[in-house]
Amino acid sequence: MKFTAPLAVSALLMLGLAACTPPAPPTPGPGPSPVGITLTCAAGTVMVGQTLTCTAETVGGQGSALQGQAAFTFTSSAPDRASVSAAGVVTGVSEGTANITASLAGVTSNAVAVSVTPGAPASQPGGTVFIAQGSSTRYTLPLAAGPLREDGAVAYTVLEGSSTVFYVYDGKGQSERVYAAPLGNPEKLRLPGCVDPAGNVVMIGEEQLYVFSRAAASLTRVPFPPVDGQPVLDAVCASDGRIVGSRTDFGSQQDVEYSFEWTPGQASALALPPVRSGCTGCSVRETNAAGDVLFYNGLIRGGQVTYFGPGFDAGGLSETGTVWGVAATTTTAPMYLATWAAGAVTHESRLPDPDPAWSGTQWWVLEANNTGQVLLGRQYEHSGEDGLQRDYFVYRGGTLVPVVPPAGYDDDLAVISLDDQGRVLALTSKENDLFSTALILTTP
Repeated sequence: MKFTAPLAVSALLMLGLAACTPPAPPTPGPGPSPVGITLTCAAGTVMVGQTLTCTAETVGGQGSALQGQAAFTFTSSAPDRASVSAAGVVTGVSEGTANITASLAGVTSNAVAVSVTPGAPASQPGGTVFIAQGSSTRYTLPLAAGPLREDGAVAYTVLEGSSTVFYVYDGKGQSERVYAAPLGNPEKLRLPGCVDPAGNVVMIGEEQLYVFSRAAASLTRVPFPPVDGQPVLDAVCASDGRIVGSRTDFGSQQDVEYSFEWTPGQASALALPPVRSGCTGCSVRETNAAGDVLFYNGLIRGGQVTYFGPGFDAGGLSETGTVWGVAATTTTAPMYLATWAAGAVTHESRLPDPDPAWSGTQWWVLEANNTGQVLLGRQYEHSGEDGLQRDYFVYRGGTLVPVVPPAGYDDDLAVISLDDQGRVLALTSKENDLFSTALILTTP
């Protein structure tokens, strides 16, 4: 049965409902004008082609944040380096620094400096990552790089105007601008060294080694004593935090390599046993957490020096203590990639014989990693070409794999180092184009 309320009752109900309905809220007027604007950005650096977000907040007269959304206008001081969208999204355009600000109702925020690191990692055929690239428009140029840490982290320098700027690449696709050394800086910093496990960077000056602490943003002199009146400038980083450096004392009877080790925070360096030397520039090659220190002709282990003897030139040392080098009985005999252990040399792989058109062929080990891979170099003279020719290989799984540049770049690579993933660090460029110089990480 359908029920219909009497007309009088329906009218009363409607009147009652009308009486209970709250009045409409007043139309809001314009909000209070901001006294200040605070701008924060998700990070202080961004790589070319990547983004980060900046957020602005209005502040009232008592310093409290004003409620509600505001239509800020975001501005970049250098949009050719870092652009910013209406939503505050910053995009890296080219190497350099830009100041980002936000404004509203005639009030402008604090400026946040965003540094665009030189070159976003871009995948290339052959598994190549571009860590840094030169720019003819910004007048920037990658200069040098230190050895790779086991995880691929590396320090490198870029010439930016009149300053040498130190960066650290984390091995995973991000670079951080850590230090700028202007022309005429008192430390005379010029080259990057190794990166220790804590992320501290060894920096090489003309007269002294330094360590830059990224956590404390401070520069500390490495207290290696001079050798024969000359500074110790060659050093390697161990996975336990030690820094080991050496220099040759060219004596009247016999050249001797003096080496020292130091851990950041210690007051002085520890002298290691001297090693007989026999060549210019044959400084410390590698070290590991066990305290082994490798030279081309011998090894410091347990506080004692052991020499490899003729026919074996070392170049690589793993964390397990395996020594890698090149073995040959004479200059014309076959050459082998070999390992050394407890006084015995084991041939691992015969190296290719030289072409009949070549002369003076030499092989050497640059570095060995902790996964059984070895980086080798070969040098020779070719009768049909001018000057010395060099090429590089990674020994992996019993095979020599050539290291080749990306398409369009010169074959004359400056190969530097190898990490535990088998990636090779190198500098390369295009012919007759200085600003095409690129620091790459490639997997052969």
